[in-house]
Parts: sequence; structure tokens; C-alpha cells
Amino acid sequence: MKLLRKIALASVLVAILVSCASSSWTTNPYSVVSKDKYVAAVGYGMTMETAEQNAKVELASLFGSGINSVVSRVVTESEVERNGITSESSSDKFFQASSVTIDVDNLYGVEIVKRIEKDGRFFALAAMDKATTLDWYKSQLESLKKTYNTLLPDANGDGALASLEKAVLLYKTVEEHNRDAAICSYLSGEEGDYIDTSKAREILRNAKSSIVFSLSWLGEEEPSVTSAVSKVFSSLGLRVGKENESPTAKIEILLDWTESKGCGVASSFVFAEFDASISLVDMTDGGSVFVYTAKGREGHQTIEGAKSRALTVLSEEIANGLGNELKEKFAL
Repeated sequence: MKLLRKIALASVLVAILVSCASSSWTTNPYSVVSKDKYVAAVGYGMTMETAEQNAKVELASLFGSGINSVVSRVVTESEVERNGITSESSSDKFFQASSVTIDVDNLYGVEIVKRIEKDGRFFALAAMDKATTLDWYKSQLESLKKTYNTLLPDANGDGALASLEKAVLLYKTVEEHNRDAAICSYLSGEEGDYIDTSKAREILRNAKSSIVFSLSWLGEEEPSVTSAVSKVFSSLGLRVGKENESPTAKIEILLDWTESKGCGVASSFVFAEFDASISLVDMTDGGSVFVYTAKGREGHQTIEGAKSRALTVLSEEIANGLGNELKEKFAL
């Protein structure tokens, strides 16, 4: 009888130990995956879907912190002391030593390797195989370097809008390249192969300063619209020149109006419908490179009031819609 009791107690103890061991990763992910081969993190939530997403976010956070330490090391190693003066002339090689933000949705190689429900909560273990991820990012670096070398000859300050667009793309390519270089450096433990950010920034600055816009209307001018367009360009560092300056590009604005009377419950209102287009013309080749359109309709008891309301709406749409589209093509 005592023997049977000892066997039963031993069985319970083994079951408890197995249970503890099987869920030990919920507090220590590296109890089930090798720290030398993986980056891992645990997430939890009230649903398994939430736990999995939180695990990925936590891994991206840890991964980003590791990359930031690599970047800091690169900047520190670039310090040079001469005659008692410390110089950091090469610290601009990577994002001006700013923090690296890792987007979990764009981070390659993350997988959910374990899931469990425990005490009414869900846990998930996210892991990244270092070797596989490193190989993928190395191939990305090769592709980005080719893109950089292709863009470099044409991203010059010749006054052409196409050159400015390529200069913007060049800078974005350098940022992406250097982020991936930091990822490779973190995973491999080797020094990253960075592209000098200051050179890309100087190219962009020259391309932008070489362009001077003129602004003209293809119909009756509305000063509030002119002001809204000018503010968008100046906020992006794009210059609308003065009358005595020779432009390299044109902003052409066309605004058509249609008036109508309301019906039914709105019969006491009149409506002003606008159809606006804002075109950019590159004077170096005469081609239209960008067209922004906006339409709307506003009502009021007088046509003057309806137009005033419509112009307010149009100016707000220009500030947001036109600003976002121009930023995507011609600014950072």
C-alpha cells in the first residue's frame, strides 16, 4: 500500500514538473529556443490573436533595441580626438544616430512557434531565426545598393522635377539600406556597411534648391486658393519664385464653378460646385509631371455664401490632399 502511495505521489510530481516545464517559456522564451540562434519574445492577451500580435510587437521592440545599440556603437567609434577636440564628422553615416524604429509588419522572419492558454489568458512565443533572417536582409542590401547606384547619376540639381523626385527616392533608399545594414550588423555581430546619409541629404538639398516655381491661373484667380497652394509648397521647402526670377517649373491652377438651386427641403438654398485642378509642368522639357484634382459642392442662402464655404473646403483639401501627394513625390 505504501509502495502504491509512493508511486502515485511520484506520478503527480512528474506531472507537475512536466506541466511547469511545458509552460516555462511564458516567462523565459529562451528556455525552449537557443539565444545564439534565435531572437525571441513572449506576448499575452485575452485572445490568442492578441497574444500572437503582442508577441510580435515585443520581439520587434527587443530587436529594435538591439539594433539601436549597434548604431550607437558605430557612432561612438567614429569619434576622433585631435588637439583636445573631439570630432564626430562621420556620425552622420546612419540616421544622425537617431533611434531605429522597427515596424513589426515589415520585419522579416518572425514566426509564432508556441501557443498556450493558461489561467484564462493566452500566451504566444514569437521567434526569429537569425541565420535565415540575416541571409534575407543581405540580399535586400544588394538590391538597395544597386538602386542607389542607378539613381545617383540622375539625382542632380539641374532644375528638373524628375531629378528632384529621384533625389527624394535616393535619400529614402539610403535610409532603408542603412536600416537593413544595422539589422545585418546586429544579427552577425560584424560592422555594418553604411551609405553616408549626409551625401544623400546634400544631393536632395541641391536638387530642391535648383527648382523655382512660377504660379499662374488658367482662369479667374481666387486669392485664398493661391495662398493655400503657396503654403503647401513652402511647407515642403519648394520655392515659388518672385516675378524677376526665371522659373524652372510652373504651377497652373484651373477652377471651374457650377451654380444650382436646391429642391425640396433645400429649395431656399443655392449651391456652388467646384472642379479644381492643379498641374505641375516641368519647363526643362515642357511636360506635365503631376496633376491634382478636387471636386466639391457647398450650399448657402446666397451664391456668395455658397462660394465662400466652398473655397474654405477647397483650401482645406489642398492643404491636406495636395500636401500629402507632393510630399510623397518631392519631399521627405
